[in-house]
Amino acid sequence: MAQHVPGSTESPILCLDTCSVLDVLRDPSRRAVNPQELDASLFLLDMAETGAALEVRVADQVRREYAAQVEGVQEEATLALAELQKGVRKIDELAALYGCKEQVVLEHWDGYPERCRQAADRWMNAARTTPRPSDVEKRAFARVNKGLPPAGRGKSEMKDCVILETYLAYVRALRTESTRTVVFVSSNTTDFANDRRNDVADEIRDELLEVDLKYAPNMRIARRLLGLLPSETWKPSAGEFDTRDRAGPGRTEPA
Repeated sequence: MAQHVPGSTESPILCLDTCSVLDVLRDPSRRAVNPQELDASLFLLDMAETGAALEVRVADQVRREYAAQVEGVQEEATLALAELQKGVRKIDELAALYGCKEQVVLEHWDGYPERCRQAADRWMNAARTTPRPSDVEKRAFARVNKGLPPAGRGKSEMKDCVILETYLAYVRALRTESTRTVVFVSSNTTDFANDRRNDVADEIRDELLEVDLKYAPNMRIARRLLGLLPSETWKPSAGEFDTRDRAGPGRTEPA
């Protein structure tokens, strides 16, 4: 497992939602999957692992959700990719009936879900766990009652509210001593973003502005908000994927 190097006291901070980590290994044939966003995710992961340029945080609730969901998401991606390969082979057979002798080479797809899983686990290993505050359930329940995002819109689930309240409490405490850039990334734009899905929901905009917590709907926008841009020669650390361990408990700080 890679040795995590904590961010410096001046480095920006990225707070992760569960979905933005799981996005790394979702079914690659889905229309919503964007190679540019995955490229940004791998770049930020390298920044978190290999230097002091970025600190990554995961709420305690995020780590719990990841452990509960990751196997299912990987299995779904594996099955979808197998079905896609089967479909391509069928088209090859049909094309051969009309005299086409060439076949699509698909061997480079082998092991793709496993490599994606390793990248997702690396995110969790690189991150520091932010414990839930003692009053987080109370605050989350109040958010649900008021219908404030990520609650509301016919949704009574508190888990997303616990995640947001954990990060808000963390940033409030941080602001007593630091002005570091902090970005919360969540691809759950249904609950966190505005109707255009390109910025935070209007109902909680002032709440995030109060503590200077920025929202990003994807890793590409998160990279820009963090002020971290790759050089022209940067390439993902793909050669290291096979040497990574499964996600462990990460770094946990006292409440």
